[in-house]
Amino acid sequence: SDLTSGWLRYSFGLPITPPDRAAVQYIFLAGGVLAALLTGVLNALVMGAMCGIPLTGGTVLNFFIIIDIMLFSETVRRTFASRARDMSGYKKGNFAHMAVLFTIYLSLVRLLVVKVSELAGTDSETFDPTTLLESISDYRDIAAPWLIPIAIVLLATGFVLTLKGYERREK
Repeated sequence: SDLTSGWLRYSFGLPITPPDRAAVQYIFLAGGVLAALLTGVLNALVMGAMCGIPLTGGTVLNFFIIIDIMLFSETVRRTFASRARDMSGYKKGNFAHMAVLFTIYLSLVRLLVVKVSELAGTDSETFDPTTLLESISDYRDIAAPWLIPIAIVLLATGFVLTLKGYERREK
């Protein structure tokens, strides 16, 4: 939207440096992520109370997994978007962003298919979906200590890559 409204071109004349631009973007992103986490936990608490289901650590871990995926997606998107000088460059960046995410998505689906086929064995009638969920939760529990550090690294990496993109664009 900055490109279509002309704000980007206008902003180059303002005394705003590339580090200021990148910092503001990532401060708002971090605030949005925190708001999403708090809203999700509050929603889970209220819905859990209404249904008699307590909030578990697994639910909170799921929120952090979703946040890390969202941060990764935003980091990739902002990295490509920060390099765009015009609408054509922005569209190319969006295409690259979607291509990266689609490739990762296909890889994850492939891993899930392999896992399902391992659990099902040769007899698909004996496959129990709860076994798959338990298997996935084992991976989630292994990843648990790394979820917050991953989020911090993603924010820092995104900031640096966006900053480099803004500096390159202004040259």
